[in-house]
Amino acid sequence: MHLRRKFPLLFACLFPWLACNDTLPQNREMERENLKEKLIRVNKKFVRNQLNDIDAYIARKGYRMDSTETGLRYFIRRTGMGSGPASHNSVRVSYRTELLDGRYCYSSDSLGLLEFEMSYDEIPNGLREGVAMMSEGDKALLIIPAHLAYGLTGDAGCIPPNAALVMRVELVEIR
Repeated sequence: MHLRRKFPLLFACLFPWLACNDTLPQNREMERENLKEKLIRVNKKFVRNQLNDIDAYIARKGYRMDSTETGLRYFIRRTGMGSGPASHNSVRVSYRTELLDGRYCYSSDSLGLLEFEMSYDEIPNGLREGVAMMSEGDKALLIIPAHLAYGLTGDAGCIPPNAALVMRVELVEIR
């Protein structure tokens, strides 16, 4: 008899906890979705602001550049005589990399020509996209937004996180 009295009390104490535990995964999922939406909004705003900064840079310099759907800005400064690379090709590129504020990062003069496969993931998407539009012998000016460059991590201390890059590139050879 003593046990019968305690069971309803125990159930009354545990029921709210059990009820909360049933909705906890649903609440966490909703919180996760809300956080995801907020991060997407913040990221879109950052990209929009950076593209505005890039446009201001282009205007200050008086460049006439085209833009891709991804946000890459490019201008083919000199047209070569060769053909363009395919996704299975390897390319050799002469380059100079700077930040929008003019700070030098690195170049092929100090590090040698950059050689990579067009399908290689370790190369920034913006560089690969720009080189894909070039022909052998072309020289181009690329302005690569952070989301197409080194993003949130930067690169080995030379390129800070969230930095847009100004690259002067020559497609020296396609293999």
